[in-house]
Amino acid sequence: MTTKKTVHPIKRIRQSLKTAPEDSGLRQFSSSQGFAAWIGRSASLIRNVECGIMPKWERLAKLIEAKTGVSAKWMLSSPSPTDPIIDVYGKLWLASDWLDPLAGGDGKSPNWRALLKTSPESVQRIVVRMVEAQIRLEMSTGSNDFLVSVITLLQDFHAFDNTDFLKNLTEAFENEKSVIMKQLWPHGVRQVTEAQTIWNPATGKMGVGEYFPPPPDSEVSTY
Repeated sequence: MTTKKTVHPIKRIRQSLKTAPEDSGLRQFSSSQGFAAWIGRSASLIRNVECGIMPKWERLAKLIEAKTGVSAKWMLSSPSPTDPIIDVYGKLWLASDWLDPLAGGDGKSPNWRALLKTSPESVQRIVVRMVEAQIRLEMSTGSNDFLVSVITLLQDFHAFDNTDFLKNLTEAFENEKSVIMKQLWPHGVRQVTEAQTIWNPATGKMGVGEYFPPPPDSEVSTY
């Protein structure tokens, strides 16, 4: 009778990182040395735990949980190699969903991968709005160096004379449909109104963290 070969939970997590998209930057953490550096521990510690030399590793499991979203309880339960990896919410854990920044896994970025598949035309408008919001934030700090650099850029920026550019600029500030916005935050609704700049088609002005209802018979959607 043969004994089923076991695979340590940490090693399974590392192996999962190998399957992440190459441009996610996660594959570099799939080795024991890379994974150890990522979570701030030594490679020898990771190897000793995976080999069973250190049976007590509760604190390490908690650290890995905080870094990856994988449930520490699941890691310490001696799961079978065929058991799915479980996240802190008791659901299936996937490296891309939790850790891939281009899929919104960092909890701070939009799910660009989903948007590029379902609505690629919306990406350019969202990027413009995010950049504009960041510029407004920088300007609100009153940084003279930043203002000087922007003014210098605008002095040599002749695109403002182009009617096609102005048309694209206006379209960039249109509100996206709610179904698209829901894809931006894969881990639930995020309160991002403080960082959003919303175009008011009725007045032709921008507002920060405000809600502007569309004018009558307007096709512009709001969220």
